[in-house]
Amino acid sequence: FRGAASNSGAWGAASNSGDWGAASNSGFKGAAFNNGYEGRAETDAEKSIAVSCGYQGIARGNLGAWLVLAERADDGEIKHVRCGKVDGKVLLPGVFYQLKNKKFVVVD
Repeated sequence: FRGAASNSGAWGAASNSGDWGAASNSGFKGAAFNNGYEGRAETDAEKSIAVSCGYQGIARGNLGAWLVLAERADDGEIKHVRCGKVDGKVLLPGVFYQLKNKKFVVVD
């Protein structure tokens, strides 16, 4: 519950499954993964990935990072999963996204 996990080592990973939790990564080729309710995953490392699969989860990354998001129904069932590369055009660096109606949506 509201936990956090972070990683700064190369090829490392940060994982969090608590509600309203966060996982962040700054290590080269690392990963941040969150599966909690309204959780977030973020990375600012080169060649990295941020994955948020929980209900109303959000993710952000730097230029060149990959984002993976799941969209869940109110009962928790996974409706859609989508991934995309932060390219500076379609997905912007440093911006949190959430998956809604199969699309990446900017979170205010």
